[in-house]
Amino acid sequence: MNLQSLFNKTILDAIPEGIIIQNCQNTIIFSNTAAAQIFERSPDDLYGQTIACLGLDLIEESGAHYQHENLPFSLTLETGQAQKNKLLGIVSDNGTLKWLNVSTALIEESDQRGVLISFTDCTEKIDTEESGRIHEERIKLALRSNGLGVWDLYPQEDKFYVREGWHDLFKFKKPELDLSFSVFKDMIFPDDRERVLKHLEMYLSGQISHYEQEYRVWCNSYGWRWIISRGKIVKYDSKGNPQKVTGIYKDISGRKAREVQVSLTEQKFFNAFHFSAIGMALVSPEGLWIDVNEALLKFLDYSKEELQKRSFQEVTHPDDLQADLSYVNAILNKEISSYSMEKRYIRKNGDVIWALLRVSLISDKNGEPQFFLSQIVDISFLKGLISELENKNQLLNHATVSLKNKVGQMEEFSRIVAHNLRSPVANIMTLAEMLQNEPENAVTWGTMLAESARSLDEVLHDLISIVQIRLNKDLPHTDCDISMMIGRIKLMFSNEILQSNIHIQEELQVPVIPYPKPYMDSILYNLISNAIKYRNTKKDCRIVIKTFKEGRHTVLEVQDNGLGIDLDKYGKHLFKLHKTFHRGFDSKGVGLFITKTQIESLGGRISVESESGNGSVFRVDL
Repeated sequence: MNLQSLFNKTILDAIPEGIIIQNCQNTIIFSNTAAAQIFERSPDDLYGQTIACLGLDLIEESGAHYQHENLPFSLTLETGQAQKNKLLGIVSDNGTLKWLNVSTALIEESDQRGVLISFTDCTEKIDTEESGRIHEERIKLALRSNGLGVWDLYPQEDKFYVREGWHDLFKFKKPELDLSFSVFKDMIFPDDRERVLKHLEMYLSGQISHYEQEYRVWCNSYGWRWIISRGKIVKYDSKGNPQKVTGIYKDISGRKAREVQVSLTEQKFFNAFHFSAIGMALVSPEGLWIDVNEALLKFLDYSKEELQKRSFQEVTHPDDLQADLSYVNAILNKEISSYSMEKRYIRKNGDVIWALLRVSLISDKNGEPQFFLSQIVDISFLKGLISELENKNQLLNHATVSLKNKVGQMEEFSRIVAHNLRSPVANIMTLAEMLQNEPENAVTWGTMLAESARSLDEVLHDLISIVQIRLNKDLPHTDCDISMMIGRIKLMFSNEILQSNIHIQEELQVPVIPYPKPYMDSILYNLISNAIKYRNTKKDCRIVIKTFKEGRHTVLEVQDNGLGIDLDKYGKHLFKLHKTFHRGFDSKGVGLFITKTQIESLGGRISVESESGNGSVFRVDL
């Protein structure tokens, strides 16, 4: 504390008036010695409190209970207007009513506002100015409006007098208000009686400094009711023995019922939390574990002490952390009230496990975040089942597609066999008939018959090759040196390459590919030979052969700048047997069909991009 602050405090403490300074939240930030004495609190007890929360009943001049918004300092803070000489009554802890003369003024500094409250104890003045009847009526009204009753005990005479408020609770008639203390003892609940009487005896004998008890009493119309009773010795006899005790009581049955309800709620929550079969946790807004149940400890394989040394971020899988934190921020910003997500946790031994996480935020009465309530359900087994089901569905889909392809291929193969054999067989039958009918032309017909037989043999050879490709799925995969294979094919066409100035470029990101060698030789040969055969003679022929990785697949591409293919016209027939698309070439329409059959027999696929006159790109996904 600097010298100026010490000087100011010394001056304020020297003032006989009570001085309190409140901030804009009605919180006391300063009180002088006189204020503390009037409120029967120490300055430290007053600091940080609001006057309304000191546990004192605040009374208007009329005797009615003060509403918070009508208190002089509340009006000043709201309107900015000073309040002068306002009468404020306070009922102290011992039931004594004090009257204060209160004045207030607004304090403003920079962007801060507060209220200066000054007051003096004017109880004696009020007692002097007001007649006994008016004063008594005020007390009655004050007590009645706050639900307070008054009692007087004369222990030496065994007399117990009850006044304002008691008949409302006990439904006594007026003559019954004066009781013997022995009768009142019998009205105390049996389980509370011994405690209450012992406490009163200790107070009367000077063993304790004040009397305050909560207990149950019998009420004619309501049964057992809880009350809080406070009393103070107000008169002693000549020997110093207590002669009169005056006190107040208040019905607290509603509060007790709420306490029981809260206790039951807390017990239910405790049982639901700690004995739940699923993991549950209380997590601070910073991500620290406040409390966890046994199910969660078992799920994560940590002890409670080990887990509470970590944040939830440390046991969350890194790939799921950002999504979780986004939800947390959304709750703290009041964009959502709760969230659910599937996420992975990392157990103590490093294993990754799946959980369904449900989170809600618990706030205090002012809306400030207190902690997150998290429910964590182990779904690792379910995730495993789903993954297995997805794999099986994928296999089933592959099998379905493969079966459809095979059925289609068989249907196509059947049509090919029927179509390709029909013409040679019909021709042979016709020639055989001519040979029978015209023996004189036997040489001519025999020659033609032999030619038809050779044609039929070629067709059968092609069909047998196709069948062998489809049946031979167990060819061993060996490392195929693509550049070496291309070199051998270039040797086969070396004369044509030199004479026609054909440029073959290799861009092999994957130089070696595991694949059945006969198939790879055949695929490369067919694609390169087609690029050479169907080159555009009006320009230099350029062929680019590429290999590269795309995802988990290896891709082979053969690109040329040749004649190209009109895909709109021929696209559906491109890979069919005995289909040709350029006239004037010695083509049988077998190479692309065999290439496609080889590739698809091993689970790959072939596709083409082409435009008539602008070359083609054949892509093979191996």
